[in-house]
Amino acid sequence: MVQNLKDPSKAVNEEILNFCRHIAGSNHITAVCVSGDFAFGLPSSKALIDVVLVIRGFQPRLMNYVKVFGDRTMIVLAADQWVFERDADRGFLGEALASKLIFPYIAQVNPSYLHDQEIKLKKRLILELLENLVLDFPELSYELRIRPEYFMYGTILSRVRLFPSMVYILANLMNEESRERNIGYMLRGFKEALQELEKEDAVVSSDGYVKVSSCFADKAKNPRVRFTNLLKPAQRTLFASLLGIFPSILNAFSQNREILARLQGMGGEDARIVSQFEVPEKYVYVPTVGGLVPLANRTDIKAFARKVLSTGEDVKVAVERLGGVLNDVYLIRARMGDREKKAVVKSFKDWSSFKWFP
Repeated sequence: MVQNLKDPSKAVNEEILNFCRHIAGSNHITAVCVSGDFAFGLPSSKALIDVVLVIRGFQPRLMNYVKVFGDRTMIVLAADQWVFERDADRGFLGEALASKLIFPYIAQVNPSYLHDQEIKLKKRLILELLENLVLDFPELSYELRIRPEYFMYGTILSRVRLFPSMVYILANLMNEESRERNIGYMLRGFKEALQELEKEDAVVSSDGYVKVSSCFADKAKNPRVRFTNLLKPAQRTLFASLLGIFPSILNAFSQNREILARLQGMGGEDARIVSQFEVPEKYVYVPTVGGLVPLANRTDIKAFARKVLSTGEDVKVAVERLGGVLNDVYLIRARMGDREKKAVVKSFKDWSSFKWFP
């Protein structure tokens, strides 16, 4: 949720609004959303200006425009209000339009409208991530403790995996000068969306964590939910390509050598940039007798048992398999002098690769 970022200079602001009025013609402008490098707070005077222009009754429904003024490049994606709202609320175009609201943005026209659409979008994206958690960990999902950061980082990384060129956007989003501010603005919208989902009985909040509600988890286990979620990445990729969003961005890059050079130089640094980004699973916790353990902690059974049973490296740990079909079950024994600690550990399989499994 970004509505009070530092305003652009008066001259740039007028340039943006004048071009938007020119595109809209006699039609009513519902909202103007400025995103990308310019909204990320990059200090460069050549920061790319990425604009989503929402117009009531716009014909054609969608159109890309590029304008260069001075040493700046502006990309305007003009969309009909009906199309934009369906994309935010239902993913009508795979969020090819509404995805701008995931990241920091400046609301030049109608901030309240853009904020409402942002919350609708983030609510839906949170529900998708919760459904995937339930499907990947059907038995464990009822006990998971989730921090709001999981939904923010999970949403962003899912788009980077679909569109590798977004590593450039990720690098700018996390620039040192405005990283904390950008994260704070994005996270605020996800927290507000979670509050609304709690009222709708999709999640339960407690001590800064959220849990999947039992009724939501039961519904998410429907095989149709998995099938629907499988189609969404392909839908996002398809619409982003068909709408020509990325070709228009590359066209803008070709007119700005500095931006193009930075993008071309990213190839060898993609992995480094992504590795510095927070792992979403770091914010999903599994309750154990020894406290909450992040889902991102990958470890073997013996190491996990030592942590749960609070034993040292010199303590002998015995592992006995008890069986299991959808998960592996082990009995762990740790003997310390004349005392023996026991624990039953379930190792859940990652069924996400078996997409046919109900």
